Amino acid sequence: MMKWLLSVCIYLVLSVSSAYGESYSEEIDDLPIMAGYEILDQETVYFDKPDGRIIVLMAFHPQGKLSEDVQGFYKKSLPQLGWQLQKSGYFQRGKELLKIEPLVKEDGHYIRFTLMPIEKN
Repeated sequence: MMKWLLSVCIYLVLSVSSAYGESYSEEIDDLPIMAGYEILDQETVYFDKPDGRIIVLMAFHPQGKLSEDVQGFYKKSLPQLGWQLQKSGYFQRGKELLKIEPLVKEDGHYIRFTLMPIEKN
């Protein structure tokens, strides 16, 4: 009975994620990528330093979403994954700060994700 229940739970979690078309970043734990956006691997920057890591990711979609939709998606989904909204576009979890910037360019829509350690004062 427990195995069956566990199987059903796993199936439901995967189904919900698939229904929204989300994927997750491999570089930043628990960072969902909006449906239709693809991470541009050639744009990824990763620094590991004593104070923490710095990661910059770019996601691209040819048509994209409005900036408000992008911010709304992350404002709704990230708190469920342990991120706390600090101010518009900025989320904190532990000693790390995540900045989310929707960008519109001629060739499509981008989202720049910047993960950085919180500066000590």
